[in-house]
Amino acid sequence: MKILAFVDLHGSARALEKIKTQSKQADIIVCAGDISIFENNLDKLLLELNKLKKPVLIIPGNHEEDSGLSELTNMFDNITDIHKKTFIKEDYLFLGYGGSGF
Repeated sequence: MKILAFVDLHGSARALEKIKTQSKQADIIVCAGDISIFENNLDKLLLELNKLKKPVLIIPGNHEEDSGLSELTNMFDNITDIHKKTFIKEDYLFLGYGGSGF
């Protein structure tokens, strides 16, 4: 399985474009938090990741609220909030624990 993992996107359009390009070779995408800057444009960032049509696992960083991220991810078919949860794909177990910092 090919895993594309990233952290600290902080809403960067340039970094998001790199992720989109690299995702073509990935089987699953993992965001380890801080996809936004204090949730600014969080819905738009998640929409762009959802368009990749690949499973995206995400946990909140210190720039996202646990509940806000969880609610938004429920709106997307390809994005799963794994904060304080597990996710299994094939023989791989993903454990999520994020948040905190401020």
